[in-house]
Amino acid sequence: MSNKTDESGSVKNSSNNLLKQGKALCVRCHKIKKIKEFYKRRVNGKPFSYCIQCQEEVKKLKFEEKMEIIVQMFGGICQDCGIPYPTPVYEFYADGKTFSVGRAKNMSLQRLMKELEGYVMLCKNCSALRKWEKG
Repeated sequence: MSNKTDESGSVKNSSNNLLKQGKALCVRCHKIKKIKEFYKRRVNGKPFSYCIQCQEEVKKLKFEEKMEIIVQMFGGICQDCGIPYPTPVYEFYADGKTFSVGRAKNMSLQRLMKELEGYVMLCKNCSALRKWEKG
């Protein structure tokens, strides 16, 4: 297979030749990067299709989308004050504790919905007031 250069200057090459050179092509950003810039598969040690940077960007976007869905499922407003806020302002509160939203990053939407059963969605101000009142 011959090397071909596209308009952006990136080289299209077979993945085996790139691997031999210690490089791989990210199919998301279309850049050839060093192999250490990719996570490796446990099974065969080959790099994933997306570089680490692109994987992190995709993970963040999926998390934001998931949280938008959850906020809408909870009504899109704080249960106590009734004011709509941007998604990052909300906390999920139950029995004097809040659900750590960071835990949701590696959960499916279905599992997250199940975890949030019994919680109410509050803005951070109302959540803090409830915690303070509970003592």
